[in-house]
Amino acid sequence: MSPAQVVLPVSAQTQKAAASEEANRRSAGYHPSFWGEFFITHSSEYANCDATVLRKHEELQQKVRGMILDAAADTSKKLEFIDATLSLGVGYRFEAEIESELEKIHSQGAPDCDLYTACSWFRVLRGQGFAVSAARQYIPIYEADSTKNDTLLHFANLDFNLLQALHQSEIREITRWWKDLDFKTRLSYARDRLIECYFWILGVQYEPQYSTSRVFLTKVISLASVFDDTYDIYGTFDELKLLTAVVDRWEPEATDSLPGYMQILYGALLEVFEEYKDKLINAEGKDYCLYYGKEAMKGLVRSYHTEAVSFQTGYVQNFEEYLENSAVSSGYPMLTVEALIGMGAPYATKEALDWALKVPRIIKASSDICRLVDDLRTYKVEEERGDAPSGVHCYMRDYNV
Repeated sequence: MSPAQVVLPVSAQTQKAAASEEANRRSAGYHPSFWGEFFITHSSEYANCDATVLRKHEELQQKVRGMILDAAADTSKKLEFIDATLSLGVGYRFEAEIESELEKIHSQGAPDCDLYTACSWFRVLRGQGFAVSAARQYIPIYEADSTKNDTLLHFANLDFNLLQALHQSEIREITRWWKDLDFKTRLSYARDRLIECYFWILGVQYEPQYSTSRVFLTKVISLASVFDDTYDIYGTFDELKLLTAVVDRWEPEATDSLPGYMQILYGALLEVFEEYKDKLINAEGKDYCLYYGKEAMKGLVRSYHTEAVSFQTGYVQNFEEYLENSAVSSGYPMLTVEALIGMGAPYATKEALDWALKVPRIIKASSDICRLVDDLRTYKVEEERGDAPSGVHCYMRDYNV
């Protein structure tokens, strides 16, 4: 047998194959997080406020509630007060009261009054989606208003600071969790965008009653980001096929079948869902929610795998195929399901979760917008890096532009 025909032992072949795979792994060169441990050490004066501050907050809240429900107030004054309450960012504290009062005002029909009150009537009633100015920007404006209500202003200031303290405590919690996972060194190929993920979730659910849900969603989307980088950048074809199958089974005992670095990621995913099964799902007595949460995550991972297969086999999707898969890989359908679960009763019904899991048109449209806007901003960098073809590339190829 010539030297060229020597057959290596199985262990040597395995080591050689592994070394070859390591040499062929890609790197995106993501910049590190510049937040570091800032939120672990940062604190505000309201982070550990005493009982006196909390009693004052409750006292002011009851006074404002009484003003909203004041039967003696005329329509103009009531609309003005409700508008200020919403604009100051504390409307979420009085949702039932505001809805009740607006229904009464609406049932009375359009008022026969001055132009200002008529405009307020249309604007406030149409604004039941409550798209209002950010409290931090509006508070100083309202403070300078000669017609301001001092009780409402005091309450809005105090509530804003207490809410900010709660948000800061949540960031501390998730930052410690992320630090303990040590993905920075154990999965160094992945992006470290934990704080950015939290800010995104804060735009979905900012109210204090959704604190547990916010932390859960931030953990889930942060892990989803690492899964995305694993499929886009680092994993080999065979590894990704195995990871997809293991996530689809969702069994702890399947962990050992994965490569070491994937065991770390998959284990973190299982732990997060197990932790919040007790905090979110069992607390509501709705065990079915866990099924929907897992299925949404499985769907996201399958969509990542579809993208990876297209890239690693050299297959370029047509634009419609691209949009069909990217509607799921955008993460919007998964986050919609997990957010509904986090909101609990009366939102997390089987009907609502079934609806969200099927990616209805409103979620599909939102996902398409998200994906295409992202592609327009990043496709040049992704092409230079050698990533899979973006929506821009697929569209230009299909339509010869």
